[in-house]
Amino acid sequence: MPAKYHDLYKGKIKLDAFPKIGFPIEGKVNLDDTAKIYGMITNIDDNIGRLLARLVELGIADETIVIFLTDNGPQQPRYNSGMRGRKGTVFEGGTHVPFFVRWPAGFKGDRDVHPIAAHIDVAPTLVEICGGKMPDDRKIDGVSLHSLWLGESIDWPDRPLFFQWHRGNVPQMYRAFAVRTRQWRLVQPDGVAEKSKFDKTKLMLFDIAKDPYEINDVADKNAEVVDRLKKQYETWFKDVESTRKFRPPTITVGSPQENPTILTRQDMRNGEHWLINVEKAGKYDIEVTLQKPASKDAMLDLRLGNNSHSRKIAANARTVLLTGIDIPETALVLEPTVTIGDTSVGVRFVKIERKQEKK
Repeated sequence: MPAKYHDLYKGKIKLDAFPKIGFPIEGKVNLDDTAKIYGMITNIDDNIGRLLARLVELGIADETIVIFLTDNGPQQPRYNSGMRGRKGTVFEGGTHVPFFVRWPAGFKGDRDVHPIAAHIDVAPTLVEICGGKMPDDRKIDGVSLHSLWLGESIDWPDRPLFFQWHRGNVPQMYRAFAVRTRQWRLVQPDGVAEKSKFDKTKLMLFDIAKDPYEINDVADKNAEVVDRLKKQYETWFKDVESTRKFRPPTITVGSPQENPTILTRQDMRNGEHWLINVEKAGKYDIEVTLQKPASKDAMLDLRLGNNSHSRKIAANARTVLLTGIDIPETALVLEPTVTIGDTSVGVRFVKIERKQEKK
C-alpha cells in the first residue's frame, strides 16, 4: 500500500470516537495497524472508482454487474459495528459481511434487501440474470436473488444458513458452527483452534432479529428451537460429507490452463505437504519461497513421491530454484523441508512450472 494512504489516518485514530454499542472493540488495539487498515480501505475505494470509471469509458457501465463483498469479519481488534466476535469465530462478527451490488440497468434507485443471503446465492443469481440454467444433475445449495434485487413483491421463504470454522484436514461435526435464520442464530463457539477440544453441547441461541449483537443467550427458554436448528445443522453436515467423504483435494500441475501453478500454505495437508496430480510428464522447474530469508546457510530437501532432491540455500536468500526435474504423469506428494542448523522452518509457497517442449 502506498504510504500516502497510511498518512491519511496515521495518528488520527481515537478509540473513544467509535460508538459504544453491542460489543465494543475488544483486546489490545494497535492504532497504527488500524490506521493502515483504514488507509487500505481508502485505497480500495480509489481503485473501485477507477474500475467504475473504466466501465463508463467502455460504454458498458449500465449493463455490467459489479459485486463487492468480503469473506469474514476483521482479523485484528477494531470496530466491527458492535457485532460479537471477529475473524476466527462463528459469531455474527466473524461471518456477517458487506455485500454491495451495482447494476444500473437492473436497479431503479437504491434499495436494501432484508432477507438473509449468502455467497452460495451468487452463482444462481448471475446465471438467471444471464438467461442460463443451473445444472439439474446435482443439488444446488444457493437460490437466485434476482427477484429480490428487482424489488419484486414476493413471499420469500425463510431458510437456514450454515457456518463452520474448520482447521485441519477433516471437518468435524459440532466443531465451531452456527445456524442462522431470519429470526434465530444457534452458535456452538468452541473448537476454533485446530487441535482444541470442544463441547458440542455448548449451544447458545440468540433472537437475532431483536438482539443483533448476540448479547442475550435464550437457549434455555427455547429448547424446541435449539433442537430444530441443531437437527438442520446435522442434516446439512451429513449432506456435505456424503459425496466425497472429505477426501483431500488434489492440485493439478503441468496443465496448459495453469502453468506455472502456485502452491500456497493454505492448501497444505497437515501443514507439511501438498497432494498434486501431474497432468503431463516432463521437466519441471520448482521454486520454493521461504517464510523469511535464511539467517545463514540452509538446506532444502524436496520430496516428490519416492524421489528426493536437495539444494543448498545461501545465507539471506528468500528463494531456492530447482530446474529440469523429471516428474512422471502421476499423483504424488510434494513435501519441502528447509533446515537451518538444527531447526526446520516452513515455506511460504512453491511455484512449479512444466517446461514447454521445443517445436
